[in-house]
Order: sequence, then structure tokens, then C-alpha cells
Amino acid sequence: MTRSIYGTGTNIPNIVIGSALPGGGTAVNDGTYPNVFNNETPDASFGVTSSIYLDEMNPNTPNAVNARNITAMAAAQGMNLATSFPSKSELALNVSSDRKSLTFMAYNALTNQLDISNTDTPDVADSSNPVTVGGIAHATYRTATQIYFADSSMSFTNTSGYSGNNGRAVVLNNNQFYMVGNAGNSGKPKPTGIVLSNLSDDTGVQTIGLNSISPLTTAVGVVQGIFGNATGYQHGFSITSVIDPATGVAAVADKTGKDANFRGLTVGPDGTMYVSKGSGGNGVNTVYQVGANGALANGAQLNPATSTITIAPGFSTTPASAATGVIYPFGIWLPTPTTMFVADEGDGVIGNATKSSGGLYEYTFANGKWTQVASFTTGLNLGVAYTVADIGKNYGAGGTAAASYSTAADGLRNITGKVNADGSYTIYAVTSTIAPAAGAGLNDPGAEANQLVAINVKGTTSAAGFSLLRTAPYGQVLRGVAIVPTAP
Repeated sequence: MTRSIYGTGTNIPNIVIGSALPGGGTAVNDGTYPNVFNNETPDASFGVTSSIYLDEMNPNTPNAVNARNITAMAAAQGMNLATSFPSKSELALNVSSDRKSLTFMAYNALTNQLDISNTDTPDVADSSNPVTVGGIAHATYRTATQIYFADSSMSFTNTSGYSGNNGRAVVLNNNQFYMVGNAGNSGKPKPTGIVLSNLSDDTGVQTIGLNSISPLTTAVGVVQGIFGNATGYQHGFSITSVIDPATGVAAVADKTGKDANFRGLTVGPDGTMYVSKGSGGNGVNTVYQVGANGALANGAQLNPATSTITIAPGFSTTPASAATGVIYPFGIWLPTPTTMFVADEGDGVIGNATKSSGGLYEYTFANGKWTQVASFTTGLNLGVAYTVADIGKNYGAGGTAAASYSTAADGLRNITGKVNADGSYTIYAVTSTIAPAAGAGLNDPGAEANQLVAINVKGTTSAAGFSLLRTAPYGQVLRGVAIVPTAP
């Protein structure tokens, strides 16, 4: 499981109340956790980079932890590596297709740096990006990171994918990385169609070779629309392919690049790739299939120029802009080619007692489409407050700005699972969080202490629902989960 700890010790550099922030506005709080994230009010791009940890746990005894400081291990190899602490969709874990390594996305950056997750990359620039350092555009690589099971050695492939936003997940298939993430942090003046098209080429599903010398990635997906247009230029999927069944009319083209705001990524046991979209007001929040069935089986690769990205048959086609019926899928796990579990993050609405999403959904494939056969929320205690108290660490110059805060589970983010001897499935997941009431929680729920939970599913039922395995301590967050074939 990946985890991050907010910077301890002295004040985070360059956060002085009244000082200019990289994404605009002036700081209203210093670097003390948790009130540091009040700086998101003047600076919508606000974030602070932090160290990455990898916790090794036996699924049968999840509290037995062998914790590795991945940021420190990378530094020993001369590599800067960090995550953005409040960025909830980062550090997803995937096991490589050859079952020899673990992969995740990070930043080629030092810890305690501001707004790195919204900086441009060195090779793809957005002239309207508000994030600058001293008035100069800052450039940061998004780094595909690989950890080998045999000896815990690490390799790093710097990429210019996802300029202006974050890379979220990556999987290695036959020495080729496939990544998902979002791109663009456009501000004012409004970016031109050319700028947006360059960013569209840099987002969605991207691919790059392991240890590639060049950081340039390639977009996966047939081109939709015309390069240079401010709307409709996408790779693989465009909302214009969605037909309103009531009117028979196709949806209107979205802002260029925004239909590919993907965050979940998995390759099924038959070599079929799936991705999810669950945030943003463009496109369709749903599960997508990338390429043909079994496209990555037996070491095969996707053809970036000709691969399709389509809504997996049977999944929601409701536009994200719709008032009702929107889902928020995140992590995906397939124990078999015809069984799929999808995590739903929840709607992020405080006090929503009639949640239409948030939890775990089970689907089966038959007659050419996926059908939802079960949903699981028992034991998640959605919306029920739990208190996260300080354990005496010094998170910033002023010590602890608040001794505790309240939060609650809103749904699930990244998931993984295993098939048991009796044919049942055990699914492990990290939760999303939400303030249980107005005024509770933090200014950014992505910076709140979330939880690791597990559930055993037999067929389409679960006898006990979710059990709580671990709650992140104050000043920490849990991110990705994976079951590995052998312990490093």
C-alpha cells in the first residue's frame, strides 16, 4: 500500500502569510498542517509535495507493516521523487504483466514544494497556466516508477505526460508503460485551441517505453475532431459518440481534451485494458475499454493511433454534466474476464443521506454487455463521523494548528483483490472522505486521513460487509493498494 506523510519539522519553505502563492493570490496560512490547505481559497492549484511510503502487509495480518520510505530510497539513487499530499488520485499501484514488479506515478521533485501537481512539464507548455515560480513557468516531470520484487531495486522513467495536472496510474506490459491522468491547468487569458489541442495530445491514456531516454509520451486512441479546435479534439473517446435515446441526437462536443480525464487503470486477466473517469464536468463518468478484447495478452501492445476507447458495454452513458444519474467510478479489479468490481468514490455532498453512489459495485459480462449484479456498502459507515487526532508530531513551524478533526467515508478509491480457495473474492480498498457536517473536516478532503478496508464476496453476497483494517494517522493519507505475487 502506498502512503504519504505531510512534511514534519520546520515551516514548509515559501509559505508565509501574505506571501504570493505560485498559483495566484496570497497565503492565508503558513505551512502548518492542517490549516495549510486553507491556501486553496486564494490559490485553486494549491498543493504541497510530500514523501512516498510503501507499506508491505500480510493480508491475513494487515497491521504487520514493513514500511519503506520510497522517497529516501530514490534519493539514494540520485533521484528526486515525491507525491502531492492532497492529490487523492495519485500513487495507484499496479503489478506488471510479467508479475515481477510494481508500478506507480510520482513527480521528479523535492518534497515541501508548492503546486507541483499543476505545473507544466518541460516539453508541453500551457501559456495560460497560472502556476509560476517567481513569475516564471515551472516545469516538472511526471515519473513512472518501478520497484522489482526480487531485490527491491527501483527504476525511473521521466515523462512529459499530463502537463498542468497529475499522472494517476501506470501499468507495465512487456517493457511498455501505459498511464492515465489528467492534463491542463488553464487560467486566463483563455487558452487557444492550439494550446488545448497540445494538452489533449498529452492526457488520457498515454504510453512510453520503459527507461525511455526521451520523456515524450504518445497518446493512445483514434483521433476525434480537428486539431486546433477549442472543442471536440480528443483521443479515443469523444462525448459526441453518445446518443440521447430520447431524441436520437448526439451530444455536443466538449472542451478539447477534457473527455479523457481518466483516473482508474487495470488490465484484466485476459489482457483487456479498462480505465475509469469519475470527476470533472465534461465527458461521461463511467468505465471504458481501451483497445480490443485481450489486446495486451501474451506481451502484445496497443497501436496508439488505431486503438479505440469506448464506454464498456452496459456501463453508464450519462454525461457528467447531467443533474442526476451520474456515477463516480475510481478503481477497477477483475478476478475473471467476466467479473468486474468497480469502486465508486461518492458524490462529495456533505450530509447526503440518499446517496446514489459510493461503495463497491459488482458486474458480470454476458450477452455482450456488463450488468450490475450487486452493490456493497455495509460496514463502510458512509457519512458517519470518525475523529482523527494528532499523535504529537510537529506538522509545520507552529506545531499542531488543530488537535483533531472529524471526517467520514464517502466511498472508495483504489482497490485490489484476491481469489480464495473456496471461490470467493476478498477485495481491499482505500476510502474517500468527506466532512460529516458543515465546518467539520479539512479544507481539502484529499488531505484527510482515510482508511483501508476489506470485504469478502461470495457470488453476489457478502456475509459481514466491510471490515476496517487501518485508519491513516493524523497528517497521513493512504493511496494505492495491490496484492503482489511475492514479498520483496
